[in-house]
Amino acid sequence: MNKPRRPPRRDARMVSPGDEGEEDDLEKAKEYRIQTRLPTSVQAVWDEWFGLNSYANQPIPGGIHECEKRFGTKWRSFTPSSAEGKFLSRMKTFVGAVETAATQDGRSVPATLDEFDRVFSMETDSSFSGLLNNLLEKGYWQRGKKRKKKVNGSGRRQQQEEEQEEEVQQLVAEL
Repeated sequence: MNKPRRPPRRDARMVSPGDEGEEDDLEKAKEYRIQTRLPTSVQAVWDEWFGLNSYANQPIPGGIHECEKRFGTKWRSFTPSSAEGKFLSRMKTFVGAVETAATQDGRSVPATLDEFDRVFSMETDSSFSGLLNNLLEKGYWQRGKKRKKKVNGSGRRQQQEEEQEEEVQQLVAEL
């Protein structure tokens, strides 16, 4: 009794096979390397994310934002743990913080970028990670929960060990 197979779901963001324009854009995106790894201003990070000003159409029209929107993670030829992958994550966090701050504070994005640029250059000594920490303290973004390390591929062993440790601590506390 074989059930008829349903066709796979298609994510509208993903590249359609045979669409040459999309494939060309995907190839351009895969070859791209983030250029603002040591930014001199927050505007440069914003511009590269959205493909503006000197980053126009890099890697494709709409910048990194468009790559993320259209291709998901398929465009990334680097690993998430690489320096480039980490900086991409920081860029994404920064863009979200700018949008959150602009909305919460009722300011325009350019005004928010100007304020963040002041913080970046004067309060954090032009340290991008320092800026992100500053924005974290101000509540413009939140860290996600830390992931547990997987021991045997599923993490069950570590979970069992943690549960046993908690039981031991409870027993000791009761004594």
